[in-house]
Amino acid sequence: MPTVKIGLLGLGHVGSAVADALRVNGNHFAVRTGAIPIITRVAVKHLHKPRRVTVDPDLLTDDTWRVVRDPSVDVIVEAIGGVEPAASYLTEALSRGKHVVTANKQVVSARGNELTQLAGAVGRVFAYEASVGAALPVIRVFKSHLVGDRVTEITAVINGTSNFILSQMELGRPFATALAEAQARGLAEPDPADDVTGRDAAAKLAILIRLAFDAAATAQTIVHRGIDTVSPEDVARARSDGKRIRLLAVARRTNGTLAAGVFPASVPREHPLAQLDDEENGLLVRSDLAGELFIRGRGAGGVPTSSAILGDLASTVNSTSNGSPAVLKEVEILPLLTFDREQAAAYAEVDGR
Repeated sequence: MPTVKIGLLGLGHVGSAVADALRVNGNHFAVRTGAIPIITRVAVKHLHKPRRVTVDPDLLTDDTWRVVRDPSVDVIVEAIGGVEPAASYLTEALSRGKHVVTANKQVVSARGNELTQLAGAVGRVFAYEASVGAALPVIRVFKSHLVGDRVTEITAVINGTSNFILSQMELGRPFATALAEAQARGLAEPDPADDVTGRDAAAKLAILIRLAFDAAATAQTIVHRGIDTVSPEDVARARSDGKRIRLLAVARRTNGTLAAGVFPASVPREHPLAQLDDEENGLLVRSDLAGELFIRGRGAGGVPTSSAILGDLASTVNSTSNGSPAVLKEVEILPLLTFDREQAAAYAEVDGR
């Protein structure tokens, strides 16, 4: 079975989760794609820093260019964040014939068009599912499932850190305490400014606008306000009115014009977006053919993000590799479960249906 050799940039929350996911699910990945994933190089800031994941020290380097330019690397997985130097690393990797998978919403928002065009010109893959919504397959929805639709509206909760903080504030916890807990869980960066001011959600919304509306947008051009303006009194007032405050990212096309913004809003409790708890994300899309679609799931943290990265890796391998197809295993066929009326009612009650 052929191999796919991976150069990993960054070993923080996301990079560590990717390394661990490949260790745990590597065989499963190989069976499904026909190629064995192997991490061959890892770029880190500090070589001797204690880490949550065990990686062969011989793979580590503090020279990121060494990983990007390594001729043995097939795919660069970027999890360092920021626009620069990340954009330069990814440009160089694509120019050298490597595929790129990234979780970096800043670089996709600011330089995504340029990197996509470069990837197309050199016949390589530039994949960024993990840049919006972590485990939610949001990018795929617009790049494949809705490619024939005319999207009219996106309303989303796409910052898991903010949603976690707001959920904690509803339980009576102060903003600072909720933020510290989010950082302890790996949901918020040591510098949480992008999350709490709405910049992170604006960057993600810019990516979705480009895909859904074929329009140019960046985090800087989208008016945004964050949850740092939300007080405990605001949260209590919304609750007494039967609502929950959520940080909404909205883009709406009306009569040939496109309006977009990020802002905290009081959402009726029965609305699907109001029912998102903790780090959950949700995306409500309206289009002319599909009608209304709603996606929800874990939208922050290293592990959910690693799910999207491995999905992009698999898509990259499947689109470029002539590896062996998966061999289907024989399974024992079990009889279908049947319920009588009482059992069905009890099941529905337990399952919350």
